[in-house]
Amino acid sequence: MKLVWKVAPMCSVGDCVAVALTADGDVVVADTKNPEREPHTFTSTEWDTFLAGVRAGAFDRSELPLPEEN
Repeated sequence: MKLVWKVAPMCSVGDCVAVALTADGDVVVADTKNPEREPHTFTSTEWDTFLAGVRAGAFDRSELPLPEEN
């Protein structure tokens, strides 16, 4: 079965994320600028939880911690 990819309409430069749904309901995420890289697969529960966090602002850049110095 061939995946049908969706890219956000505001993506015009090629540095985007593509998302597809598997027959089992898992969500597959790929990097459009590196198509040779293996995509990441998430269960529907993982994906729904992630989207809830996005909608709540949990992943806004201002909410992300900076890396720690070694």
